[in-house]
Amino acid sequence: MPSSGVCWGLDIGASEIKAIKLERADHGSAQILDFAVVPHKRVLTTPGVDPHEIVRLSLTSLMQSYGDDLRKSQVAISVAGHQAFARFAKLPPVEAKGVENLVRFEAVQQIPFPIEEVEWDYQVFASDDSPDVEVGIFAITKERISELLHVYGEAGLNPTHITLSPVAAFNAMAYDLEFTEQTEGTVILDIGA
Repeated sequence: MPSSGVCWGLDIGASEIKAIKLERADHGSAQILDFAVVPHKRVLTTPGVDPHEIVRLSLTSLMQSYGDDLRKSQVAISVAGHQAFARFAKLPPVEAKGVENLVRFEAVQQIPFPIEEVEWDYQVFASDDSPDVEVGIFAITKERISELLHVYGEAGLNPTHITLSPVAAFNAMAYDLEFTEQTEGTVILDIGA
């Protein structure tokens, strides 16, 4: 069983795999224990290239170097924002216990796939000084999740967590860096390849 205090995060980009090993430290912070960058043999967007085969080869290379460690740890993978779906909606004033049902109704209306064919979740964005409640609704097709897990599985990896890259960036800013609307003069860009 994977250790609950240690997690590897993997991001498969167009030109390389980036991996970072984190350990939960005191007071909920994280400590970086290790990292790896595994360049792909070819850029995934190269015409005529089978991206799944290139990714499988890169993951196999990562497993040759870090396989034992990856198997003993939790593994979180990211999915590029363009491979998923995100919508934001303002909710009418509602008691906290009614938010879930209202969000489910919005999800059915907003997600362009039958709700049974997607994995979805939401994040509530509320401010203490405003009655407005905004939610972010995030979804990805179950078929896409199966494809991803198949590619990782071929390399011997069994991810325990999946997140969207833009959500991971938001969480890093909001929770790890504790940015707020009052944080001054900071721009974080995720440019990719």
